Amino acid sequence: MLWTTRWMGQGAYPFYDALDDNNNLTSNGQSLAIWGNFLLAQMVQASQVSGLTVYASYDPAVGQAYCYIINKTASNRDVHLQFAQGPAYSVVRKGWMQGLSAYSASSAYSLTDSTLLSSNVTVIPYSITVFQMSVKPTLGAITAGAIKGKSLTLNWTAGSNVALQSATNLAPPVVWTDVPNTTGQGSATITATNKHMFFRLAPP
Repeated sequence: MLWTTRWMGQGAYPFYDALDDNNNLTSNGQSLAIWGNFLLAQMVQASQVSGLTVYASYDPAVGQAYCYIINKTASNRDVHLQFAQGPAYSVVRKGWMQGLSAYSASSAYSLTDSTLLSSNVTVIPYSITVFQMSVKPTLGAITAGAIKGKSLTLNWTAGSNVALQSATNLAPPVVWTDVPNTTGQGSATITATNKHMFFRLAPP
């Protein structure tokens, strides 16, 4: 739902309105709709590129991120998308709204789906471009504490949708089983049931 603070059709600056006289979204309304439709659980820091304004949001629970790039200049701009901490990712969707100038009262919105877009992208003039990225969580190392009887405490760092898995041997085909109640956790106390046990972190 959008709110407009002006009497539509009577304002001296109609491009400030979110809706026109026929209740259609204006350029301002379309840009607000983009933020409303493509925001995830948390905003994250984004490196700024000269002449562009960049924002990003991320949801580790679903392994998804959005990058928003505003280009108010009259030129195409080449940008490289990259996560600073290095998790694997792919760009799967691109959407953009383009006007005739930085203060255009009319605009058009387009959306492109792809199984994989390049991380080297071009941002068109006078536009807001949104890139949807599929992000694989970063998997940290598993460290073991002291053994007490048959109990061993394991600690790790990983995303909120990553689980600890165990196997009794590494002979192919290896059968990995989720350790109960470890998804999204950072530690677990294991009771040894076999002479040899192997562990790994695995996303869904």
